[in-house]
Amino acid sequence: MSTVPGLRRAKAELHQPRADNPLGSTAPESTMALAIAAIMLFGAVLWIQEFLFFPILESSTVMLFIVSLVLTQLAAIWWPDAADINRSFSWVFASAMVLSGAPLLALLALAVTSFVTSVISSRDTMIGLFESSRMVVSVAAGAIVVSITGQQTTLVSNAPVDARWLLNAFAAVAAVVITHALTAGRSADEDDFFNGFGVFSSIPKTILTDAAVLTLAPISVVVAERSLALLPLLLVNALTVHQTTLRASSREHEANHDGLTGLPNRRPFRERVTTSVAAGRASALVVIDLDGFKRINDHLGHQVGDVVLKVVAERLNKSVRPEDTVARLGGDEFAMFLEGEFEHESITRVLEHVLAEVRLPFEVEGNTLNVGASFGVALAPEHATHYEDLIERADGAMYNAKRNSLGVAIYNPDNREENHGRQSMLVELRDAIDHDELIVHYQPWVNTRTRNVMGIEAFVRWPHRKRGLLMPGEFVPLVQDGELSTALNKLLINKTLRDCARWQRAGYAMPVALNLLPLALLDEELPDYLANRIRSHQLKTSSVQVEFDDRYVSDSQLSDTDVLRNLRQLGVGVTLDDFGTGTGSLSHLRATPVDALKLDRKLIQTVGESTASRAIVRSLIAMAAELNISLIAKGVEELDTVQILHALGCHEMQGYLITRPLTAAQLAKWLSMSSFSVATQQIA
Repeated sequence: MSTVPGLRRAKAELHQPRADNPLGSTAPESTMALAIAAIMLFGAVLWIQEFLFFPILESSTVMLFIVSLVLTQLAAIWWPDAADINRSFSWVFASAMVLSGAPLLALLALAVTSFVTSVISSRDTMIGLFESSRMVVSVAAGAIVVSITGQQTTLVSNAPVDARWLLNAFAAVAAVVITHALTAGRSADEDDFFNGFGVFSSIPKTILTDAAVLTLAPISVVVAERSLALLPLLLVNALTVHQTTLRASSREHEANHDGLTGLPNRRPFRERVTTSVAAGRASALVVIDLDGFKRINDHLGHQVGDVVLKVVAERLNKSVRPEDTVARLGGDEFAMFLEGEFEHESITRVLEHVLAEVRLPFEVEGNTLNVGASFGVALAPEHATHYEDLIERADGAMYNAKRNSLGVAIYNPDNREENHGRQSMLVELRDAIDHDELIVHYQPWVNTRTRNVMGIEAFVRWPHRKRGLLMPGEFVPLVQDGELSTALNKLLINKTLRDCARWQRAGYAMPVALNLLPLALLDEELPDYLANRIRSHQLKTSSVQVEFDDRYVSDSQLSDTDVLRNLRQLGVGVTLDDFGTGTGSLSHLRATPVDALKLDRKLIQTVGESTASRAIVRSLIAMAAELNISLIAKGVEELDTVQILHALGCHEMQGYLITRPLTAAQLAKWLSMSSFSVATQQIA
């Protein structure tokens, strides 16, 4: 793919040292650091190695291991699709050679073969040096562990294979696995190898994947000592383990990546932005919408349109640093997330060069095509400090860029045209409601002590035609119109009560909590409408609850209304959601008639590491008990969190640890298979 000279200049400018520019440097410090470490560790192994080359080469087992290592490494050149399998087997053979008294041969073989295969596949000697050094560092760590323990290798010394030998062998494998995992998140052109070293989210997965195969190395040595003929049988098991691990990783990758472009989808993008912003790091979120894509799709067909999306995705990906994130949000909409402190002028200049790259013409099935794009930018923390607010404001800026043919626009709170993005979304939302396109998802909460399902939360999600599945937080805050709010609430009520009636006929009777929009608190017709719908589905009012976000109920206009009192008189329970972080949470609680509180997920997810969070939760539990209000912990994702909440006295919980949000059909299946039972006694 060709690259415009302006883009090369922009990337060179952006990759100046951090003191001059926030995007860092292209100097290969990470590669040089690894290369130096590899040389030093190789020297250490050479110094402590007790066995010479030639006596070891007389061992047929060692020769088999080294030939197998070389062949599996080089096989990646001829069978690139099986590169992962070949690499895993080469790790097994290298570790087996370390345990067989031939670490120097293992290091030399890995260094040469990994360098050759990486250079051939990438056509980049720096990448070859990086990968070669990473291999040497990892295996040398295991060799040093073997030497430190003072254990003589089994095949050379004919020492018996006892528990101590196996323990040290597995310790050596652990050193290889952990060292490899710690270097797996680095890249050959990273500016600072030790920046964030050891804190990558992929490290646990890397360790598990490598360990699943590499633990076969000491077993291979023991088997080889008995009979070389048994080794092929062991390799069959290794292949099975690898394929199982690979399938699991593939399923996870598919869930988090766009199938067409291979880019991350909305979910991991949201997680990346949320994590960065929560840590207080400065950043830029960019929303990108293609210009003229619909015309290409309509006139040339979806197959050509798919090619266009792939080309754009590739160009965007090549325009950013390895540590930046490019995602496809859906349809012809992409997003970029760049960490660093940006001046308006500098980020605009950079994105204009990226836009020039996107606009370059290209050939598809004999047609010369070019597409434009509109970029909208929101900066954190300048414009917002939460994902939903950032993406909304970047989206508004993007619509401003599109409407005024600006190419790139930065969010401007004083510019009334920024509201164009919001208005466009609201028009689409009204259309989606009219065509019954919104869906309801359900998430149960349970009592982890009694193992009972205590209730089911119901909330609306929007399968947007271009952006994919939108969470409530991405469109509900836009709704400030009573008529639209009422339409959304009625849609939720009707679909949920219909499903609830089906579950009760199937024998599952549990309360369902309707997560309503806050403007429902001003809808005086809501109690009567809800009562009529409950009767029409032959349900009891005690089987229905309503949930409102505490951040909105804390508004004095909404906290003490006749709507809440009338709902309580019907027998409908009232729950405050995301309680515990709003400034008005405690002050308005006395005036707001509620039956339950759901603690904010941010509070719950920090309860294990923050003494302040634990103190707040402990106080809220005591307060709820005094007021005879149920307390539910949201966002529970770890077993450790469950144990802490139990110790504090909270037993009702909701979160991904129990189950992700489900469709009605998925929930019915979950109820039939779950170890939790339905607490039917709650519905009197």
